[in-house]
Amino acid sequence: MTTEEMAIAALKKLPSDKQKTVLEMINALQCGTEVARKSQASEPSLTSNQVLRRNLRSLRAKIVASGEPTLTLEQIDEEISEQRDRLREFDR
Repeated sequence: MTTEEMAIAALKKLPSDKQKTVLEMINALQCGTEVARKSQASEPSLTSNQVLRRNLRSLRAKIVASGEPTLTLEQIDEEISEQRDRLREFDR
C-alpha cells in the first residue's frame, strides 16, 4: 500500500471535524512548501533573518490551521516577562 493510499484510508476513518483539521494542515504544509520553493527560486542565498521569517510564517500557518488561537501582543509581552523572570531565578 502506498503512502497516499494509507493516508486516504486513515482519513476515511476519521470523523468529519478531524478530516477538516487534516485538510487545514495539508493546506498549511502546502503554503509553507510554496513559500520555500519561491524563496529558493528567486533568492538562492537567503540570509538567516530571511530563513527565520519564512520559518515563522510557516509555523504560524500551521498554528492557525490547527485552530489554536494566536497570542495577542499583551499575551506575548506577558510571556516574555515570565520567561525573563524564570531566567533571573535560574541565574541566582
